Amino acid sequence: MELCPHDFQLLPARIKTPDASIDDYFLLNVTTEISGIDHENSILILFRGYREIMKVERLRYAAGSMGSHHLARETEYMPYLWASDVVVRAFEKEKFKGCKFQPPEYIHP
Repeated sequence: MELCPHDFQLLPARIKTPDASIDDYFLLNVTTEISGIDHENSILILFRGYREIMKVERLRYAAGSMGSHHLARETEYMPYLWASDVVVRAFEKEKFKGCKFQPPEYIHP
């Protein structure tokens, strides 16, 4: 909340198990959108006849495209989320569960 309060929203979540309900969980919805793909150094397969990404062969980040944001959703491929190093370190420090950060080169070499 201190780093980037305008980049996301937290949605309360209740986890129900056979033994109990757990109420101290949240879903993080990233609401900021940026275009962070470095098109010159990425390999993207587009749907035929459209400019929408069907598949990513190689993904590279366009340095500086986050601007002042620390969390952002990729406008060209909404499942992709970008996170600043500051957020990655904060998540690690707080030991948040249910997420894993990977550089684009790790997922799409």
